[in-house]
Parts: sequence; structure tokens; C-alpha cells
Amino acid sequence: MRGTYVVAGIFAIPAEAVTIAELQGNIPKLHAATKEAKRAWWPRGVSGMFLFPYYLGTHFEPAAIEWVQRRQPYRWAIWHEPVLYDIAQNAVWMRSDYGHFGSAFYPLVFDLYRRGLTLIAERLQKPVPDFINGLPTNTRNA
Repeated sequence: MRGTYVVAGIFAIPAEAVTIAELQGNIPKLHAATKEAKRAWWPRGVSGMFLFPYYLGTHFEPAAIEWVQRRQPYRWAIWHEPVLYDIAQNAVWMRSDYGHFGSAFYPLVFDLYRRGLTLIAERLQKPVPDFINGLPTNTRNA
């Protein structure tokens, strides 16, 4: 988006299981690491920060899946977009309630999602995840 400086932190985090408390508790660490890697300074409101933690595991609780699929309220210009990647089923759970809020960033967000998902799937020797939010990807792009 013209006139806006966006920083994105993408993290692959091994996790056998993850709780909502852990997802929330990791935000300050992810924010600090992304902020430290930032190369320029822009004021809040002109600068936005996306945190994309990809939790790689073999089983995720329904409560955690439901939590990552909704927009959570955060302070300042931080967008926390966690992804749960079940490596046993090659299935992904991610946010699914996109509305008008932040719509100017959708092309960037979806490109970053795609890049992360593609790299992880390739390491699992798969072209793409087999399922995203319970839907088969044979008719969708990852």
C-alpha cells in the first residue's frame, strides 16, 4: 500500500500441541524478533507489522483451531496471523474471517501465507497442503 511501511515476521515453530495461552504468550517474543529485524523506522499508523507463526505439529485441539480462524484484537499496528500446520495430515488451519478491516493488505497477506505454506509443503515433499481449513486444495490455490 503506497505510503505505508510493512514488516512481516515469518516463523516456523515446531509444536506437538499448542494452547491458546501459548499462542497469545508468543506474541511479545515474535513482535520483539520482528521489530529487531526491521531495517527502517516509521511511526505507528504509517508502519504495520505482520506476525506469521507457522506452528508445525501432528495434532491441534479444536479450541486452538477455532482461535486462529478469527481476528483477535491487538494493540497498535500488529497483525498476528498464526497458522497451524498438521504435518501428519498435510492440513492447515488459519484465519478465515476476513472482512473489510485491513483489506488493503489482503494481497500481501495472502502472498505471505502462500509463500510460507509452499515452503513447508515442499519440505514435506508435497506440492501444497492437502487441506486448508478443512477444504481440499485440489480446487484451490494454496
